Amino acid sequence: MIARAGINQITQQGGGEDPSLFERSMLTYAPDGRRALFQSDLHTLFSIEPDGTLRRFIVDQLYQYTLQGFIWSPLGNFVAYYFGAYAEPVRYFTASIQGSMISARLQNTMPSLIVPGLTDDGARAIIGASLPDASGEEQLGYYLVDTRNNSTELLFTVDALPGNNYPAPAYWRKDNDTRYIYTVRDVEGVPTLQCYHREGGTLSTLTPLPLHLRNDERAWTWLAPDGNTLALGANGRYGGLW
Repeated sequence: MIARAGINQITQQGGGEDPSLFERSMLTYAPDGRRALFQSDLHTLFSIEPDGTLRRFIVDQLYQYTLQGFIWSPLGNFVAYYFGAYAEPVRYFTASIQGSMISARLQNTMPSLIVPGLTDDGARAIIGASLPDASGEEQLGYYLVDTRNNSTELLFTVDALPGNNYPAPAYWRKDNDTRYIYTVRDVEGVPTLQCYHREGGTLSTLTPLPLHLRNDERAWTWLAPDGNTLALGANGRYGGLW
């Protein structure tokens, strides 16, 4: 599979192979297992079949950015997110596992203060930002941003946003009239799971969470297909899976 996909292939300097490239490839299979993603030595992103065949180019010109991971939607779309260190803005783009870009390029999407979530079709991302309202006053909060043209919709305001080491918002579209966004952030100093009902415009606090993250540690969430269960994972000194 590695050989067929060309994961260890050196793009420049006469070609050849470097086995260490596999360690930096960020090889990730889509949740349904139909295809996988990896980045080349120049951070160009490709999708492949599970056996490494049918390599498809997705996007390039990412060599100066550090890929941190992918968030998936049920339709096989994903957001790829990039940052270098804790507290840095998060850059991102959305695309299809089949190999087509959905959003604008990473350099042209609106940066986020948190790891972004995405809607099922990948056309919108859920970000954290401080943006001016109609009167010019800055509002810190969670926004829904169109990944193609950067138009925004304020979801709800907060006093503080979590760092880029916290889980991305998890989006669940129950039906055409019922959409939920699950967020993990500190409420009065306690990591807490909250749920925002978009149609109702209501934010509900669900439960405190057993997170104890240092700045160099990370946490993630994964929503079950039926929307009834959320898996929470964290690495580091107090890491685990809940």
